This record gives sequence, structure tokens and C-alpha cells, in this order.
Amino acid sequence: MEKLITGKTMKKIRLEIMNQDHANKIVEWRNKPRVYKAFFTYSESSLETQLNWIAEHSNNNEEVNFVIILDTYDSYYPVYVSIPIGAISLYNANYQNNRAELGRCYIGDDSMLRKGYATEALKLVLNHAFSILNLNKVYLEIFWDNFEALRLYKKVGFTTEASLIKHILRDGKYEDILRMCIFKDEYVN
Repeated sequence: MEKLITGKTMKKIRLEIMNQDHANKIVEWRNKPRVYKAFFTYSESSLETQLNWIAEHSNNNEEVNFVIILDTYDSYYPVYVSIPIGAISLYNANYQNNRAELGRCYIGDDSMLRKGYATEALKLVLNHAFSILNLNKVYLEIFWDNFEALRLYKKVGFTTEASLIKHILRDGKYEDILRMCIFKDEYVN
């Protein structure tokens, strides 16, 4: 019997500033029901729409939009591969009060779900917010029934700040929103 030899596989998550090269993947992900049902507003995305959105939002100093990249290396086949797997953003930055909103956060690649990559990406963006941007507070708003995302945010230290009752009209029904936040002095990486 032949023994199978395998190399050591290393995987690492990093954030890359969203650019025009990411547009096709973003369109593919944003048009998935699993992804768009978590957004407060949705209209079908096209390549042209996404390219325009990226161009418009790239030069805005009140936001930074990232693509979540999985870098893998297998020593048996010595090749590095970088795979875009999702997106995450900080926006509505208020530098006078040192706060920003977190959102547009999702793992778009279905094969990369439930592997801890969203947690890693969230920690990276919080490190960026607190260490690079010197923010004091990061907050988010989320549908009350987005249980998977709620678990993720609580795991890294977000707490519920407020409930916004009948705040968003979704599928003809007003839905409640939770506002969550985390502070620089409470964040433990």
C-alpha cells in the first residue's frame, strides 16, 4: 500500500482594501439570498453598479471597505494562493467623537463558512479601528433574528446598546434592530 505524503498547510486571513478587481466577486456574493437578507436595503447588484459603488466609496475618508482574503500555503505543492472569501467595512466614521459603524460584513464564499474566518476578520478590523484609526467606539446595527451574526459579535465582545423597535421595513413587515457596540478599553484581542 502506497503511503500518501501530505505537506503542511498554512492558512491566514488578511484584509485588503476593496478595489475594482474585487467587483465581480462582490456582485456574486451580494446577490446571494443568504447575504442580502442581512442587509437593511437591497437591490440586485450588477458589475456596473458595483464598479461605480467602489469608485464612489474608495475616496471617502469616513469609511474603509475591505475584502477578506484567505492566504493558503501547502508545503507539498509549494504554492501560495490568495482567495477572496468575504467583505467587511467601517463607515460613518466620526473622528471628532472617535467612533465608526461596522457593517457590510459577510463571508461570501459558501465553502468558507463556519471555519472561524469571520471571527478573524472581525478581530483584524477592530484592531485597525482601535490601533490605526484610534477610534474609541465601534458600533453596528443588526436584525434581531440574525442569530449567527449576533453570536459572532458577542464572541468578540460587542454588547447590546439599544433596541430599535419597528425600525426597518423588510418584506412588508417592520422589523426590530439591535444596536451593539464595543469600546477600545473593553476590547481584548
